[in-house]
Amino acid sequence: LDVVAAAAGILRVAHATIVRGIRVVSVERGLDPRDFALVPFGGAGPMHGTPVARDLAIPRLLVPPTPGILCALGQLVSDLRHDLVETHVGAHADFAAERAAGIVAALTARGDALLAADTVPPDRRTVSAFVDMRYVGQSYELPIALPARLDEVDWAGVPARFHDAHRARFGHADASAPVECVSFGVTAVGRIDTPVLPVLEEGGAVPPPEARTGSRPVYFEALSRTDIPGFHDAPVFARAALRAGNVVEGPAVIEEVSATTILYPGDRAVADASGSLIVEMPA
Repeated sequence: LDVVAAAAGILRVAHATIVRGIRVVSVERGLDPRDFALVPFGGAGPMHGTPVARDLAIPRLLVPPTPGILCALGQLVSDLRHDLVETHVGAHADFAAERAAGIVAALTARGDALLAADTVPPDRRTVSAFVDMRYVGQSYELPIALPARLDEVDWAGVPARFHDAHRARFGHADASAPVECVSFGVTAVGRIDTPVLPVLEEGGAVPPPEARTGSRPVYFEALSRTDIPGFHDAPVFARAALRAGNVVEGPAVIEEVSATTILYPGDRAVADASGSLIVEMPA
C-alpha cells in the first residue's frame, strides 16, 4: 500500500507539472485550450491524456500512430538538417560588413559541404544564415535572418530589423539603444522524399472480433465531482487490429507495442484512416 500511495503521489506531481506546462504555452499566450486537441505521445502519454485534457477543458485527444516512438518516426520522415553557429560578440557598429560577410560565407560553405557529404543533390539543398542580436546589457538574443551574399546595405539594415523583431516579440523597442552581435549561424537543410505512411483498412463502427484480446479490472480515479472512483471491468483491444471507423467506448484499454491508451468512462475513441485515435471526452 505504501508503494501504491507513493506511486500515486508521483503521478499527481507529474500531472500537475504537465498541466502547468500546457498553460504556459496556451493560456499565458492568449490561446484557449478548448480550441485545440491534445496530442499525447511517448510510452506513458496516452495513459494520462484524458485526466490532463479534462483538467484543461480540452475536448478531444489525438493519439498518433506508434506514440511511444513518435520522435524516432519524426526523425525518419524529416528533412536532413545541420545547424552551425560561431560566437562573435561585439557591437554592430564595430563590425565591418566585410567581416560579417566573410563569417557568413564560411559557415554557408561548411553547411553546403555537410549536405554534400550526406549525398543530398544540389537542387535539394537550402542554406539560410542569421545573426543573433541583442541590446547591449541584455542576456537573451533574437535571430535576424541574413542573405547568403551579405553586402554593406544589408548589414547596415540589420539594427532596424532587430528593433522591429524586438517590438514584435516583446511589444517594445528602443531604436536609440546600441545593439550588439552575439553569434552568426546557418541552417543547412537537405530535402528528402517524404515517405508515405500506411492507411488503415476501412471497417465499420464495431471493431473486428480479433481486435478484442480480453478484459481486466482497471481502477479509475474521479476526474470531476460527479465521478465515482473505483474499479471497472475494461475490455482490452489490440490497436494493430483496429480498422478505420472502428469505435471503442470507455472504459477500455487499447494496447500496442510502444504505448497503452486508457479510455476513461465516457470517453469515445474512433480510429482514423491515418492510424490516429480521435478520442472525444464528455463535456
